[in-house]
Amino acid sequence: MDCLVDTSVWVDFLNGQTNVQVEQFRSLLLAGSMATTSVVIMEILQGIRSDRQCRNIQQKMKCLTHYAIDEQCYVESAMLYRQLRKKGVTIRKSVDCLIAAVCIHYRVPILHRDRDFSQIVAHSDLMNFAPDIH
Repeated sequence: MDCLVDTSVWVDFLNGQTNVQVEQFRSLLLAGSMATTSVVIMEILQGIRSDRQCRNIQQKMKCLTHYAIDEQCYVESAMLYRQLRKKGVTIRKSVDCLIAAVCIHYRVPILHRDRDFSQIVAHSDLMNFAPDIH
């Protein structure tokens, strides 16, 4: 099963951090199960300072499964944001609701290191990535 990897984990990976999410990132990459969407690509590329690294990452991301963001995803994102607000949950970046809506729409889990996604998982149909343990 694919897993959409959020920018928060990509940043840790690119900065050479070591944590559980980065290890899961590496496993997904090796298994060919990593997915992305255009907003995550935008966030990652805009944060890279080196032109060379930016081109390199952009090229490598072309090999990942891409989930398209259509108009329905934007509507679902807005409804998700409203649903969370009604429950007293404020999401700091509305783009996180868009990424979550993509995951919910395509029924794909998310790998993240972001408290907004933890809140969204707790109050919606968004699934956290849980690797199979053999």
